[in-house]
Amino acid sequence: MNILEDDYINLMSIFKYTYNVCFIIFFAVVMSRCSMTYGMTQRGSFKRLEELFLVYIIESVYVELVEIFYEISPEATILLNNGIDIYILGLITAAEVYIFVVFIDGLFGKSCRLRAAGAFCAVILMTAAGYFLNNMIGNLIIFNLYSIPMLAAVMYFWHEIRKCEMPQRLEALKFRYIINICGICSLMILAENLVCEFFIYENETSKALHFLERRVCWCDDIFSVILGLSVMWITGRFVDEHMTEGIEDAVRQHLLPIQQKLSQKEAELKDLTERNARRSVNSDKAAVMQICSDSIQLFDFCRSFGITEREGEILRLLLEGKSNQEIADRLLISIGTVKAHVHSIYGKLEVTRRSQLMNVFATYEVRTDQNLK
Repeated sequence: MNILEDDYINLMSIFKYTYNVCFIIFFAVVMSRCSMTYGMTQRGSFKRLEELFLVYIIESVYVELVEIFYEISPEATILLNNGIDIYILGLITAAEVYIFVVFIDGLFGKSCRLRAAGAFCAVILMTAAGYFLNNMIGNLIIFNLYSIPMLAAVMYFWHEIRKCEMPQRLEALKFRYIINICGICSLMILAENLVCEFFIYENETSKALHFLERRVCWCDDIFSVILGLSVMWITGRFVDEHMTEGIEDAVRQHLLPIQQKLSQKEAELKDLTERNARRSVNSDKAAVMQICSDSIQLFDFCRSFGITEREGEILRLLLEGKSNQEIADRLLISIGTVKAHVHSIYGKLEVTRRSQLMNVFATYEVRTDQNLK
């Protein structure tokens, strides 16, 4: 029976080695994904996540080495059981909590790391307290070195969300799934440790189960897998957004010369239209001046609209494009008299501007020519 039980424990040891190697590979893949995303987007949040998974790899390698030492070196086992193992794991956990708090501060644009340093020191103090108490409470502190600070960090994130401005809040909420996963899994780890402490370790179970519970923290590992998958998902989203923005920028850069050419053509067309309009106005003035040269036509026009002889003289000069001052100088009258006559002419022709006056005169001549035909 003892031989079968020893074989079973050896089988569990092989399983645990393979288990740790799979986690190391998985963490390396997630870390490389974070590194790639940071290189593309230059977002410091992905740099922090890369560092976090690097510490996870270090922790997994350390656990793997401890497993090997437990198997081949009794002296190493005694040394590790004297507290070195606890302090090394406490230091690694403190580094993980430190990076996670820096990650949260970075989401809100905070560069000061005093809060993260405080969290680091708190984990170290928890490690020392748990080791020196050396009872059930001490065990609970040691087992929850990671879950309790992580829960505090998650609550800190949601506290800061309520205080920050809307643009910063929207940026931070892009990582809310990672934060929520950390909070939920930390609660699961806390519950698992409580169950293990009060039920499993109090009851004598088989050596295989006790071995697995001591060496495989199921909720910790589930948390690591879910966190890694969520990080890979969010890095995929950011990479897609970055690539979309890059494509849009490339299209804009490609279309910019075309838009500039179109703007240039529009400006040329506008300038040509204005020149044609000026030519048309000059042609109309020339035509009106030609018409004004015929005194008989002007006389007929004045008679048709009841314009007096003096008003007719002023009308001729108006059609020639003379200003009020030029008309006054030409006829040796005051400018006030000119304005009065012009107002009278406008009233008789029912116009308000000189351009309208010229149009009425030109149209009248066209009608007259048609009548004559």
